[in-house]
Amino acid sequence: MNAARALRFARRLAGLSQTELARKAGVPPQVVNRIELAQRVPRVDTLDRLLAAAGASLTVSRRLGAGIERGPIRELLAMPPRSRITDLQLKALHGLRARAVRFVLVGDAAARLHGSPIDSVWLEIVPGTDHMNPTRLEQARRLPAVGDLVVIADGHYGALMEDAEPLPWLPRPTRRVLNRWLDGPKGFVASIEVLIGAASGQRRELLGAVRDEIDTTSPGHRIYRSEYE
Repeated sequence: MNAARALRFARRLAGLSQTELARKAGVPPQVVNRIELAQRVPRVDTLDRLLAAAGASLTVSRRLGAGIERGPIRELLAMPPRSRITDLQLKALHGLRARAVRFVLVGDAAARLHGSPIDSVWLEIVPGTDHMNPTRLEQARRLPAVGDLVVIADGHYGALMEDAEPLPWLPRPTRRVLNRWLDGPKGFVASIEVLIGAASGQRRELLGAVRDEIDTTSPGHRIYRSEYE
């Protein structure tokens, strides 16, 4: 169990700021902040109290990825995230950015950014829902680099954005207010928790092993660490 990720995920799904969650749970805001930054390992009863304030709870289940070979995962995690995808995929993502398309990356390419050794060809995206985004996306898909690789996937953009992370090569952090990112990057990658929830079979086990490796090496891991919490 990764307390930092679990608490951050539950809080954002509930649409609460750290201060609001702390107030509901009756703890100082710095407690929530330190747990989410993996600077403090909470007692089980403390974590359960915070999760309950976010409308979530601790459950016991079989650990995913127990029998998965970790070598290929560790090799990918040792690389910068942008180096985990192909040059063609990187070019397509830059094409989407050049047309200011709002999207969340899902599927195998998103999994590789997190450290999954599954090879990916396509870029599966869930586009944003603002009224100009379809026009921007249509313009972007006219670019050969984008049109040849980008696939529109099923998914709820707003729900994905609740715990999505900005793509790692975007130059500046942005600020989250509740469940919205303001004045920042347009491209995001779905959280590993969302990817695990959408996967099945061997892919789900593999993503569980990736999550274990991330938790072991960097409990406060982000693909892109913002200065804002």
